[in-house]
Amino acid sequence: MEIQDIDPSSSPSPPSKSNIPTSKPFVDKTNLKTSPKASSYIKQSLSSANSLNLDSNKETDWKVAIEQAKAYKSFKKQQSLKSKERQGKEHTPNTKAKKDDESLQKYREWKEQQKKKTLETAIAVKKQKLKKDREEEATAVASTLEKAETPTKVDPVDPLFDKEISFSTSASAHFLTAMMNGEAAISPIKTEEASGAVTSPVKSPKQSAKVSPDLLEANAENEEQFSDDEDSDEDNDVVESSNALLASIHDGSVEDKQAWPEALTDNLVDDVIGALPEEDPDVLQAVKDSGKVLVRVITWNQQAKKPPSAEDMRKSLFRENKYHIIVVGTEECENSIAKSIVVHSKKNWEEAVVEACGDKYIKLRSHTLQATHNMVMVHRALLPLLSQTNSVAIATGHNVGVISKQQLGNKGGIGISFCLGKTSFLFINAHLAAHQNATEKRNTEFERISREVVEGLKPDGGDFDCIFWAGDMNYRINGTRQVVDVLLAKEMHEVMVHNDQLSVAMQTNPAFEGFAEGPLNFKPTYKFDKGTDTYDSSKKKRIPSWTDRILWKQTADPDAIKVLSYASANDIKTSDHRPVYGTFDCKLKGAGENDFLAGRGAGAEEDHEIGLAKSQVCSLM
Repeated sequence: MEIQDIDPSSSPSPPSKSNIPTSKPFVDKTNLKTSPKASSYIKQSLSSANSLNLDSNKETDWKVAIEQAKAYKSFKKQQSLKSKERQGKEHTPNTKAKKDDESLQKYREWKEQQKKKTLETAIAVKKQKLKKDREEEATAVASTLEKAETPTKVDPVDPLFDKEISFSTSASAHFLTAMMNGEAAISPIKTEEASGAVTSPVKSPKQSAKVSPDLLEANAENEEQFSDDEDSDEDNDVVESSNALLASIHDGSVEDKQAWPEALTDNLVDDVIGALPEEDPDVLQAVKDSGKVLVRVITWNQQAKKPPSAEDMRKSLFRENKYHIIVVGTEECENSIAKSIVVHSKKNWEEAVVEACGDKYIKLRSHTLQATHNMVMVHRALLPLLSQTNSVAIATGHNVGVISKQQLGNKGGIGISFCLGKTSFLFINAHLAAHQNATEKRNTEFERISREVVEGLKPDGGDFDCIFWAGDMNYRINGTRQVVDVLLAKEMHEVMVHNDQLSVAMQTNPAFEGFAEGPLNFKPTYKFDKGTDTYDSSKKKRIPSWTDRILWKQTADPDAIKVLSYASANDIKTSDHRPVYGTFDCKLKGAGENDFLAGRGAGAEEDHEIGLAKSQVCSLM
């Protein structure tokens, strides 16, 4: 169809003013520059428009012309978008384009990239700031030492020294002399009341006033990103004091080698701890006559490794028919911490313990908190005297809840309680926060677990008579790996104990009031290379430490608990930790009275279930 020009002379008179649209309904065909398809479409539109009867006053004819013009505008827009897609041009999606699925996905990916770049930039800035703070601290320490006295450079010849050490001979000699004379023993000092500061030969990072607040905050934020096997950077004060101690040792201020005290092993008390009578009535009568029971407590971080056979464990841990009560606390038991979230049963381990203890013992109660486990075995002769058995777990691990403040049990403690006659017992096994610089966090967890377990299991009479607190408590030795290696090689036991973080806490922190510990005469129980007696030789070189401990507390009678043995089972090498055991002579309440072993009270049957096993992976706050 051709476009016919309209002769103005033959055109009818224009429509009335009220019918004239405000925008032009026609397009000048001489100025069109479009594709052939578009031109054809426009020609058809113009032909239809020009063929209208302009003399008609029908409003609908003008509306048709306007709609055709809008259709042309929409057509042009679609052609433009198709042209850009063909040319592969990238464009930022606008509001309308987001409605398209493909464009919306591109937009989301772009937003994620922007967020990632922003986060990476923030992390880089924070790392730079931390690095700068550390450099400033190191510069300040070096400046202070230079002003105090000129250091003497010594080239160590002892192969234990793997790097040169700058120190002041007079200062280091005085330092070690004070320590060996007991003048540098760890004890609280009276400064400002609010500070609560304490001193030690090798300063604890949390107790040092020179540690940057930003650095401590960063350590707290990043701690959960590390596994239990990793430690944070060494503190400047720890390095400084360690170097001073190394200098004192090297300049001959002490003997070449000292004598490590003998550990309180089972072999030393075999003449005191004889076998129990073979017949159950004789066992019960012996308890009545003596007014005492023998309690065996074991703690062991198994590193999720398969334990030795029951026969091998019986040699070191579960000696046959020796004890009235056996309590076994394990950490990273049977499965790893992560796997135990899904598979938290400890059935295989419990069966191994039952087999190792023998048929004279029964399981009173077991309780699992993710990878941590606590289990009480009792001699069957004592069953008529048992009552009020209960258990509870307190999780102190990762926060996973928002409203309920739910915490995972990757760290936490388990308490099992019961009464033997009139005497109430509480056994806690725990796995506390890891890492060299987390002393303060461990102290907080110890206080919380102690308080909440007692609140959850409080006996009828009020406080528990005998409390045992065991576990991988993760307290470390304040010092560098270099200085601890030298102390071990020269068997400087006293210096190591003075710098043990738990020993410091027990003297200075109110949460440990009333607790006691046996002589720490066995070698550090963490961290060993697999199957060997060699401390960590990996690139991380963790500092050897007494992480595995057993404490006790007697609330009424100060002589109710007597330690007979306290040592590590060095022949069991399946884990990077050594098991630790303790044997205790416990005096029963009301000994000598006719009814001191009266047993269960009224209503006790309801809360006393022999052999019950509980399991959980988290707790609510």
